[in-house]
Amino acid sequence: MLPKEFKPNHLYELIRLGKDNDGGYLVCKNSVKTSTALISFGLNDDCSFEKDFKKENDTRVICFDCNTGGSFWFKKFRRALRKFVKGETILFKDFLVNIYNYYSFFSKNSSSIYKFRIVGKKDDDLSSNGININTILKNNNLKKNFFLKIDIEGSEYEILEDIILFAKFLRGLVIEFHDVDLNLEKIRNFINSIDLKLIHIHPNNSSNCRNNIPLCLELSFGRDPIVISNLVSFPHNLDQKNDKRNSDLKLIFY
Repeated sequence: MLPKEFKPNHLYELIRLGKDNDGGYLVCKNSVKTSTALISFGLNDDCSFEKDFKKENDTRVICFDCNTGGSFWFKKFRRALRKFVKGETILFKDFLVNIYNYYSFFSKNSSSIYKFRIVGKKDDDLSSNGININTILKNNNLKKNFFLKIDIEGSEYEILEDIILFAKFLRGLVIEFHDVDLNLEKIRNFINSIDLKLIHIHPNNSSNCRNNIPLCLELSFGRDPIVISNLVSFPHNLDQKNDKRNSDLKLIFY
């Protein structure tokens, strides 16, 4: 079961950004519309959230992923090609769509991606390919009203203090938490400390549950979200299963 702090206080006006199933998130439309930039940590081969964000708000999109580049895409190509030779064409089609979307999106002047690891403020070391939020804001002359998206496969815990420190500059945040059962108190403290309202929670069913705790959670935060109702239930009508082959996971709060 999840602590009561993990449950949003209201049902808010939300929109879905990103592709169907894994890669899409529910966010506050007002936060998106009033942001001066989107900073995104962790893309893998999917920039659908970033593309949809830019459709809603044609602003700067600045992305960071330590695995981007030619060798990354070559490995993806080899894997997709092996599946194609075996007669499994879906993965190869997905590869072609993803690489086209990726390079067409980042060929635009207002969209950029950098090959850096995201680290905490005390661990900033450009020589080891690490960069922190403070340096990112300085390098891009960002002072306020930006939106932050984070999916960095467990490294999110290293930067929670930094996010709280710069939260006053945020219009919105979506973050994926991993190994939730081992980090409940860290996440609870984060929810209680950040200067944004928790507006949505979604269990990623690509992982399972332990003691009724989903091991991977997607949390959305917003500033000045519009309240629709005091009745909160899950799943939201815009929610989708991350893995459509698996059963959805239930959220139980205490």
